[in-house]
Amino acid sequence: MKKIKILYFSYDGVLEPLGQSQIMNYQKKISSYYDIFIVSFEKYKDFKNIENIKLFKSDIKNNNITWFPIIFSYKYKVLSYLLNYIKGLSKIFFLLISYDIKIIHCRGYVTFMIIYLLKFFFSFKIVFDMRGFWIDERVEWNIWKKNRLKYKFFKFLEKKLLISAQSIITLTDDARNEVIKIIKNNVQSKIFETIHTCVDKSNFKKPKHLLTKKSNKLIFCHLGAIST
Repeated sequence: MKKIKILYFSYDGVLEPLGQSQIMNYQKKISSYYDIFIVSFEKYKDFKNIENIKLFKSDIKNNNITWFPIIFSYKYKVLSYLLNYIKGLSKIFFLLISYDIKIIHCRGYVTFMIIYLLKFFFSFKIVFDMRGFWIDERVEWNIWKKNRLKYKFFKFLEKKLLISAQSIITLTDDARNEVIKIIKNNVQSKIFETIHTCVDKSNFKKPKHLLTKKSNKLIFCHLGAIST
């Protein structure tokens, strides 16, 4: 039976540790059931590691995954954002013409913004993997101001994106409830999934001698960003 073609679009690189754990582990598992195409923005420095590239290409070949990397531009601020937008848009446009893509899985807001206009010219369904509330996070990080036109425009666009997606993935149930408040009357037509950022527990083992041993030490562990 012919497999459904799914395009996974990520602004995070799959050559990075985050991409390996949060993206590739999932794609390898579902590649047995679907034809997976991955488009990802990769940092130039990661392309210098030729040995790693060879191992990665061999790995995805064994899992029947097709990869289309895009070199991430960052040197020229606003111009770089525009350049990334054009590169991403043209790559997805080419793939939609060349392959019978049925579903595009957008990881994060930026990738959805890139392909948003294409949905008016091509027939495909969108899985919006939100990750977080990117627009409000930029306010919390003090990058944007809440009373500025930029914030209001992107909040308007956020609602458009949420309404146009067929499926919405959130990290928590609370986030899903916030999405429901935003789209209101359009809730019934959506498929919601809560998928936490997971970990493969087989990679982390606690030594046996620590299972019963008590300690007076108090250890704090922060797994996440320390700035933005």
